[in-house]
Amino acid sequence: MSMAPIKVNGHLYFNHPATTRWNLLEEIRQTEQAFRDADWDGLPHPDTGADGVLIPALSTDFGFHVFLRRSPQTPDWSVIVHDRDEGGYWEHAMGFAEWLHRHLIGEEVIHPNGTYFYPGPVKLEHLPMSPEDRPKPWHGPERGM
Repeated sequence: MSMAPIKVNGHLYFNHPATTRWNLLEEIRQTEQAFRDADWDGLPHPDTGADGVLIPALSTDFGFHVFLRRSPQTPDWSVIVHDRDEGGYWEHAMGFAEWLHRHLIGEEVIHPNGTYFYPGPVKLEHLPMSPEDRPKPWHGPERGM
């Protein structure tokens, strides 16, 4: 069973490539188009082609978009968080799994001075797949926080 599409802690949206609603490929295309004219201050614009260097990964309900970056100059991935409303971006030299873990334990990996920490178990919600469906929430194990 696939976990996605889901919402994590009420604000991180993970879409799925094999669904009509919450479709990951469509979200990537829309994000790529929407960010073509954004100020990247030296970073290449999103491009999902074979040589894509900024790959849209997820969105938030508070105006941030998360991208994955693989630079020809470095062998590792990094996570780019772009604030489309205010402009600007922050690059985190770590893989996506580490970035997500740090976010969930309350580190400032969205933007400086911006912690989005929710104590207790991580809240997960299956997103509705039709207009009649309702979100189906569940919680991860207690984190001791």
